[in-house]
Amino acid sequence: MNEIAIWKPVAFDPAWLRVDTSRFDAVMPEWLKQRTFFMQHREQYDAFLARLKRRQAIETGVIEGLYDLTRGATETLVKEGFIESYVGHTDCNRPAGELIEILQDQFDALDMIFAFIKQERPLSTSYIKELHQLLTQRQPTAPGIDIFGNRVPIPLRHGQFKIRPNNPSKDGTVFLYCPPEQVDLEMDKLVALYNTELNDLHVIVKAAWLHLAFVQIHPFQDGNGRMARLLASLVLIQGNLFPFTVERYGRKRYIDALESVDEGDYQALVDIIMDDQLDGIREAQLDLAAITLAKRINKSDIHEKAITANQAKIRQWMNVFADEIVVRMKNFMPPSIVFQIKNAANYTEIMVFKDKTPLCIVDFWPYKRNRENEAVFDTQITTYIKGVGPVRKSLSLSFDYSLFDVQESTKTQIHSTMEHALTKALTIITKDPGLS
Repeated sequence: MNEIAIWKPVAFDPAWLRVDTSRFDAVMPEWLKQRTFFMQHREQYDAFLARLKRRQAIETGVIEGLYDLTRGATETLVKEGFIESYVGHTDCNRPAGELIEILQDQFDALDMIFAFIKQERPLSTSYIKELHQLLTQRQPTAPGIDIFGNRVPIPLRHGQFKIRPNNPSKDGTVFLYCPPEQVDLEMDKLVALYNTELNDLHVIVKAAWLHLAFVQIHPFQDGNGRMARLLASLVLIQGNLFPFTVERYGRKRYIDALESVDEGDYQALVDIIMDDQLDGIREAQLDLAAITLAKRINKSDIHEKAITANQAKIRQWMNVFADEIVVRMKNFMPPSIVFQIKNAANYTEIMVFKDKTPLCIVDFWPYKRNRENEAVFDTQITTYIKGVGPVRKSLSLSFDYSLFDVQESTKTQIHSTMEHALTKALTIITKDPGLS
């Protein structure tokens, strides 16, 4: 059986200084200005941050195989919170109550990161152990290997470094992490280097370095991937950014990036962290747009009757769009898939409040990040709000092929259908008298 050494003694390779962060650097100054404004609206900012933390708490376990969770249930839990009744019998391969407990632990571990930053404590091995204790407290076992080479569950040492090797194997190759007897020394070196010599390092590069150095040591019997992403999150949050999330569709790219480091290529891992943070900035900007709209709407006289009418109007528009999709897609897609698509297309997030908050925000689709598996359509619509006048809205509609196992040959038909349905719906909407 072949062996590949993943662990290298902790050090800082000057090649890290040659990675390209220009895409991130171009938007960071503007984001820092926007963040200052966003934080003046604490309720909205905290709600935005809670959604990011819930998404990270969910996805960090999905990519490690701790549980499977459908995309629909994922989006519901991200939006509404970790509520057991929102998880259906077929949504997860674990009991709903057990899943929620794990998710809450992973969410609490992120909260522990935020608390640590507020306390302005230096990073230490004792803190890293505390974090692992909280993260894994409901995980009784870890994968292990017995004396005969069989994979067996072994007790997980919560908040304690490993005492036996945890070297995974794949296709006849064993990947060697730091041996147990070297872990204490290597973790002390990691913390010392991080606290004393990397203070002026670019925030993205610093997060990538800490993530990689930790993963190569693999100090705990299990939970090392989740811990590495938490530690990267610590660096990013300290830098006025967001928790580091690797979503399920990005797992292969993430694994490939970690493997490419063995060839001295740090750029791939930096790119993943950079893309995740740019996604976070874009999502924050959507919420900022709602706050800006709210300031305009505050000038109008909004009554309960008008609010109810607006909700009904938006629902009517959504029905037009969903029905048009069903009429066209049923000719070439299985009925079960068409039904799922209609449900997704008919979903609309309507935020209707009074006073200083939006009258309504219309989303044709829950927020999704644009990836290669999605057909994305962008358009604009003008709605009219009493006392305010025309309000221009950009609407983005995305169809995620991976949700429905779509064959390549049908993608062109789907693209045409979605575009036609959106066009027809917008034609009807723009002729409508508008919101009351």
